[in-house]
Amino acid sequence: MPDSKIKSLTDLGKILAAEKKRGKKIVALSGVFDLLHPSHIEFLEKAKRLGDKLVVFLNNDSYVKAAKGNGRPIYDERARARMLAALEAVDFVLIFKEKTCLGLLRKLRPQIFVQGQDWGLNCIERPVMEKLGGEVTVIKVSRKFTTTKIINKIKNLGGK
Repeated sequence: MPDSKIKSLTDLGKILAAEKKRGKKIVALSGVFDLLHPSHIEFLEKAKRLGDKLVVFLNNDSYVKAAKGNGRPIYDERARARMLAALEAVDFVLIFKEKTCLGLLRKLRPQIFVQGQDWGLNCIERPVMEKLGGEVTVIKVSRKFTTTKIINKIKNLGGK
């Protein structure tokens, strides 16, 4: 079942167009989701509650390596997509290679784009969403868990 949630741009475009015709509200967000943790789960669940279908635009491996440095991603894009797709809150996952998801927003036209508190409303997606008649919503989650904190904790454990 999780693999059936991982879509190509063409397939996802058709699915979302049909969902919108049925009056469904589409919510989208983007991210790396390298080491899935409780803050990610909280973020995804809160995003799902904003609409009927939740689409995750997942940054591909090349982007993650360039943005986060050597050794990242921890899990490759296929593994990250499968983990996200296994979550009840996530309806669809699209792995993308562009540096930003702006082109995806223009093509797929979700009604809501969800942003985390790190970027807030000052994000690059906001002008595109507003031009399309959509909105950006900021979701705040616990900062107790972050991928960087988890990686550092593992490194500090060493051979203990």
